[in-house]
Order: sequence, then structure tokens, then C-alpha cells
Amino acid sequence: MIAVTATGGEAGGSECTLRDAIAAANRDAAVGGCPAGSGPDVVALPQGATVLLADVDNDLDGPNGLPSVSSAVTVRGSGSVVARDPGAAPFRLFHVEHGGSLRLEDVTLRGGRTEAHDGGAVYVAGGELAAVDTTFEDNVVGQGRWGGAVYSAGGIVVLERVLMRGNSAPGELETDVGFVPGTGSAVANVGGELSVTESDLRLNGALISGERGVIAAIGLDAYTEVMDTAIVENDALGVYNEGELRLTRVEVARSASLAFGGVVSTGVAFLDDVALSANSAEAVSGLANSGFMRARGVEVTGHETFEGATGVLNEGMMELTDSNVSGNVGQPGTSAGGGITNRGRLTLLRTHVFGNSAERGGGAWNEGELVLLASVVDDNEAELGGGVYSLGTVELRDGSVVGGEAGNRASDRGGGVYVADGEEGERLVLAGGSAVRGNRSGTGGGVYAEAGLELGLCPTCAIEGNVADGGAGGGIHAPGLGFGSIFAPAIRDNEPDDVAPGVLVSLPVAASADDAEETAEDVASPPRPAGDVATGHERLDLRADEALGVEQLVGLRFLGVPVPPGATVVDARIVLTSATSGDGRAAVDVGVQDAAAAGAFAEEPFDLSSRPMLGATRWELPPWPGADESGPAQASPPLRNQLQQLVDADGWAAGNPVAVVLAPAGGDPGASRTAHSFDGDPAKAPRLWLLYYEPAAAP
Repeated sequence: MIAVTATGGEAGGSECTLRDAIAAANRDAAVGGCPAGSGPDVVALPQGATVLLADVDNDLDGPNGLPSVSSAVTVRGSGSVVARDPGAAPFRLFHVEHGGSLRLEDVTLRGGRTEAHDGGAVYVAGGELAAVDTTFEDNVVGQGRWGGAVYSAGGIVVLERVLMRGNSAPGELETDVGFVPGTGSAVANVGGELSVTESDLRLNGALISGERGVIAAIGLDAYTEVMDTAIVENDALGVYNEGELRLTRVEVARSASLAFGGVVSTGVAFLDDVALSANSAEAVSGLANSGFMRARGVEVTGHETFEGATGVLNEGMMELTDSNVSGNVGQPGTSAGGGITNRGRLTLLRTHVFGNSAERGGGAWNEGELVLLASVVDDNEAELGGGVYSLGTVELRDGSVVGGEAGNRASDRGGGVYVADGEEGERLVLAGGSAVRGNRSGTGGGVYAEAGLELGLCPTCAIEGNVADGGAGGGIHAPGLGFGSIFAPAIRDNEPDDVAPGVLVSLPVAASADDAEETAEDVASPPRPAGDVATGHERLDLRADEALGVEQLVGLRFLGVPVPPGATVVDARIVLTSATSGDGRAAVDVGVQDAAAAGAFAEEPFDLSSRPMLGATRWELPPWPGADESGPAQASPPLRNQLQQLVDADGWAAGNPVAVVLAPAGGDPGASRTAHSFDGDPAKAPRLWLLYYEPAAAP
């Protein structure tokens, strides 16, 4: 051990100063009043003393107050302080060269200052620095320089239970390639390894330009790990990363420069149990990614920007899991949302976005690909797109909901989702039981689209319970809808209507002669020939009549179909109500009769099978678990193409009747499904669901 006996910074005297002690440790030789070091050395400072440095010792990577550490040296502070004399010329305190290793224990480094160089307190030039129970206080670098307290150039830095307070890397430096901002108010890790655990970084930064990160990781090779640490009350961006970043159990709060606040990563980042709050700045406030980021258990709350993006900004690939984005506020006139702004690919898994607000996209602004898995966007507000404002693709999967208990609100259009007319085409896909539910706006309570919308709506999904206070498009307001994957019965219970300017209708079988059954083969007992037609039965047996033991056809006729000639049919399908449970493999071919005005069914031989069809759509009947169910299992595949042919044919007129025949198409022997008929219960009779757009008015 080398015991420091003097608190001055001079060298060569009779007492052992810190300056001579480090030289003795480096050289393994006596220097001044200090004994020779031997291998890894411990330099012990007087307990509670202040070692005041007034002179420059060397100019390695800028002026240093102490000799560069070239061996393994531990400075044991015992509560002491190492400081630059306030009246002295600018210099940093420690320098660690390549091959050197410095460990600081229970010591405070104060007042280091460099003007034209990096690293206010410590410069690690490829060596190693470990600081335990140490304070870095009031250290600063010049305009546009890096590492207010610690600068590491490819070194290894480990900070454990440290306090970093009042350090700064302000301003910008003009270079041949432009202006370089001050970076790393507390720590700048340039291409090295940095570990920070159980530490407190606060009151760093100067709230001017620069201050790019209280902690900054520069370069693709930089690896930074921060755990169990608070980064709070700083006038600098909390964390900036270009390499690989791992944050675990970290709080970043009220930490922002003029332009950026919170965490900004352009490299690869993994966040787990991270809380970001009130990191408000002009351009970016909250959590920003333009590389790859995977975040779990993250809270992003209480942010506000003056010009740019707030809450979560993604311009790369990002996964946000088991997280909350709430209480963030976007500013008018910006291309950004309140809670989330996505310009890349963003996946939300079991994540809640609630209580955010903006002019457009209260919950989220999307101009890339936004995928929600078991996630909720609710209780957000905007003028356009209370929940989501999108110029790209939005997919709701695995029970995700836009809306919910509170619902999103838009003062103008698109309470749940506003789909703008973007360059790449607009898609909104609902799958896996997802919903747009309980939202409110002036027009398009659930969904508003500026142009034709490619909508995917699965049978177990819903656009329901939305309200358009302005009187149009309670569920959907869109000038046109893409077709082929829209389950029209899932658009329901919206006010004052389900779709505008499109039309959604549900027409029941309305008379005894409008549903019928025809045997496909001879019946032995009671004797009935093949082709025998019967009406008035209380139940309809699809594919086969189990009691008779024969296959059969079922015919359905719907009166007053309101689709005008020239209309565009978006979706058409039959929906039945089960009379009993049923399973076993069974299939039917569903065909629309090729007749401009289909006649009623007659009890004449082969009346169903003799009718010409416009095609055949195979319906593999799923199991029906019980009686009186009328849902996706009882709904046919889309019949849009056949209905469109009929509407486009000569002789068609709005209000004409349409007939549909369901013919057996294979299955297990005797397997069938049994549905209610008109005679069994008119309220449970088969229904024809139609979603269509009337032809555009002539100019």
C-alpha cells in the first residue's frame, strides 16, 4: 500500500502526494516521499481529506493533473476528494493509458475541466476504469467535446454505486464535416465497454445545444449495460446509443436537452423494466429507435414535444412487450402522434396505449407497419384519429382492441382509426378476435378512410359500438372498401349506422315458400323419390337428412335485395342459426341462382337442383357446438363474386329476389348440420348479409 500523506498536488517533496504515489505505482520505484510500488498497488488517501491539484502533470490526450495510469492502481479514498483547484488552468484529473487499470473506491472527483479535449475527470485511452462508491461532480468539457466526467476510447469502464452530478458536455464544435454536438454529459463510451449498476446520475447537463446523452455510446462497437440505475433531473438527453445497449431496471426521468429527451438509440437496444417519464424536449421526447429495439416492461409517460415526436418514436424495427404508453402530448402541426409515432415496423405485444393526445393520432401515428398483438389502444384523443392515424398498414391480431372501456375520441373524424390517403396503399387488418370498439367522433366513429380502404375483417373480429356524432359512418366511413376478406356481420351495433356511404343490410327468409329441401336420392321409408321438394319444415338439414338417411339440397330465397345495378358488392354471405349441435366432416357447395328475379320454391320434382347457378363456393362446415348459435361457424364463405355477377347482369333491378342453393359436397356418412327455418322460428330464419357501395353519381 502507498499511503498519501499530503493533500497538495505537487511532486518531488518529502511527503507522499497523490501525484507521486501514482508515479511510484507505475514505476515500481520510490518517487518523492512515496515508497516504491510493487505489482498491483493500492494508493490510500487520507480519510475525509481534499487533495487539491493546481498544476498540469502531462498532456496525454490533453492536459492531466495526475500521471497517466499505466499499471494496476487502486485509489482508496475513504471519503476523500480529488479536485482541481478552481483557480488553476483547465485540466482533467486522471488519465488511464492502454494496459493501465484504475480502480476508484469511495472517492469524489470534482471540478475537472478540459477546453479542447474530451473527458472532464477521467480519460480512458484503451485501458480499464472501475469506480465503486464514487462521486463524479462538477466536471465539464469544452464546447462540442465528449465525456463531461468520463471519456472512454475503446476501454473498459465499470461504474458501481456511483453518483454522477453536475457534469456537462455542452454546445457544438464546428469541424470540416459540420457541427459536432457535445456528447455524454456524464459518460461517453466510444467503441468500448461500459457497465453502470446501482448508480444515480442527476443534475448533469447545461440545457443548451449539445448534451447528447448523460450516457452516450458512440460507434457500432460500443457496448453499454446499465442496471438498477436512476438517470433523473438532467439538462441533457438521458441515454444516447449507436452500438449495443442494454437497460435493465432503469429510470430515465426529466432528462432532456433542448432538442432530445429520454432514450435515443440508432443501434441495437434491449430494454427490460425501464421507466421513462417527463423527458420533454423540442424534437424527440421519450423513447426513440432508428435501429433495432426490443423492449419489455417499459413505461413511457408524461412527455411533450414542441416540434417533433413524443412518447415512442420508431424509425427502424421495434418490439414493445408488456408495456404502457400513457399521458403523452403531441403538438399541433407535426407529423407525429401523441403516444407513438411509427415510421418503420413496430410490434406491440400485450401493450397498452392510453390517455395520450395529439392533433392527429392521439394514440399512434403510423406511416409504416404497425402490428398489435393482444394490445389495447384506448382513451386517447385527437382531431383526426383518436386512437390511430395511419398512412400505412395497421394490423390488429390476437384479440387486440382499438377502443374499449373508455373509447378513443376524435373531434372531427376517425374516433378509432383514421386511414389517410398514403402513397403505399392503406390497409387495416383485424384478425384473431380483434376489434375496433366503443370509439366516438364526428364522422367515422370506428374507422374513417380518406380513400379506398383495403380492409381485412375476420369472422371472430368486430367493428362495434362506435358512434359518429355527426351522423354518418358510425362503424366505418370510407368511399370504398377492398373486398374478399371482410366478414360483414362483424360490423354491428354502431350509431347512427354501420357503414357510410356504403350500405350494410341483413335480409331474412321471410316466407314459408322461401326455404326448401330436396332429396338427392330415393328415400325408402317413407317412400320419396330423388328430387322430391318440400317446404314448410321447421328445420333445415344441410348436406344430409339424418332421419331419412339421404343427402339433400337446401334452398333459400331472399326478397327485396336492395342492391342497384352498377353497385359494387364488398361482401355477401349466408348466416344461419343452429337448431342443434353437430359435428363430423360435412361440406356443401353454395350457389347463387342465375336469375334476375328468382321465383319462390315449389314442391315440384328437382325444383332446387334444376336451377342454373352462377358458380359454387365450397363451405366446409365447422362443428356447431350447440343450439341457437348464429356466429362465424354458421356463416358461409363470401359469395361476393356470384352476387356481383347477378347485379351486373341484364334484367337485374334493385328490390329483386335472390335464391341460393346449398348442395351436398362430401363428408362423413350421415354427417350434417341442422338450422332453424322460417317455419320453425321466423326470428331465427336464415339471413343474407350484404355490404355494398352504390354506383357513383354521374358528373
